[in-house]
Amino acid sequence: MKKNLPYIVIIATVLIAGIFLVKSGNDQRQARTTSNSSWGQKSATTDTHQETSQEAASENYVSGINLVISQPQPNATVTSPNLSVRGKTSPSAEVFVNDVELKADDAGNFNATIILDEGENPIIVVVNDLDGNSAENQLLVTYTPQE
Repeated sequence: MKKNLPYIVIIATVLIAGIFLVKSGNDQRQARTTSNSSWGQKSATTDTHQETSQEAASENYVSGINLVISQPQPNATVTSPNLSVRGKTSPSAEVFVNDVELKADDAGNFNATIILDEGENPIIVVVNDLDGNSAENQLLVTYTPQE
């Protein structure tokens, strides 16, 4: 048995690496499919040639559901600690904006108010639909109080 141990370790390593590569390939294929299917609006995944500087400042992860954040813009600086985060996704999707949970309306619109700390604040928006699809968008907003 001790003589066969190195072969068993090698076989197990190859199998694990193969499973990882197959899963990674499926994820990439699904992301390409998702970026080609939108419902009339720009998908959260964008062609690098068409990105604006504001879009480049946020990170997006998509799996079969659309997510567009209309407010605030990435890297915005605000003077109020109360921030309205607005956007659009699938109708009736669950929406999480940092620690605030809400549901999109029948048209897919959502609006959440969060409280910012002074300085840079990461804003993470996650949406889930009834089919198990999800999308995530991250951006940064800086709160600088008025003096």
